[in-house]
This record gives sequence, C-alpha cells and structure tokens, in this order.
Amino acid sequence: MPETISISNISDVPNTNTFNDLKEKGNSLFEKKDFKGATNSFTHALSHKNISKKQKALLYSNRSSAYLELYMKEKDDLLIFEASQDVKRSLENDPSYSEAYYRLARVYHIKNKLEKAINFYKRA
Repeated sequence: MPETISISNISDVPNTNTFNDLKEKGNSLFEKKDFKGATNSFTHALSHKNISKKQKALLYSNRSSAYLELYMKEKDDLLIFEASQDVKRSLENDPSYSEAYYRLARVYHIKNKLEKAINFYKRA
C-alpha cells in the first residue's frame, strides 16, 4: 500500500518558503515525475495564509493532477478519492477554472463513469 500523503509528511519543505516558491517547487517536482514530492509542496503552499481563492483553486487542481498520476502508477483507490476531493475543492474556489473540469473528467473517466466524463471534458 502506498504511503499516505498528508500535511504531516512535509517536514522536508521549510516553513520559510513563500507561496510562489512552493507552487513552483511542486510544478518542478511534477515535471520530474516526483508526484509525492509535488503533492507535499502543493499541500504546504495551501497552508499559507492570505492566498486568494484563485490561487487555492490552482493548487488544489495541481495537487489533484499529482494524485491522478500517482493513481496511474499505484492503482490505490485512496489516490483517486483524494484527486476527486481536490478537484471539487478547486471548483469551489473558482467555478470557472477550466483545468479543474478537465481533471474532474479524468477522475470520472478512470472510474469508468464515461457519460459524466464526457460532460466534464466538454465543459473544460
């Protein structure tokens, strides 16, 4: 069973990093296919105070993408659940964020709920 990723697992990310540093670190780790590291950076960035709803939407969407990639490797249903929760949080913060609809479509596609997936792919 894969390691559960939570706010308590991010001790390697110093508290002195700014929101943008953490977001960029998460993006960089994602590009390097270090999806666990990316989720940790995005989680830590989300813990910053005074970030806008649009910034939260972006971070939740990015973290959901990392969870989706981890799911594709590990096939742990908890990861697809985490991805779906994050994409919903993203849309709660910014209902117009099209990338979140794309990621929600991927979640439904993976769950083999194709009609819902198609609707969200169209919305993206």
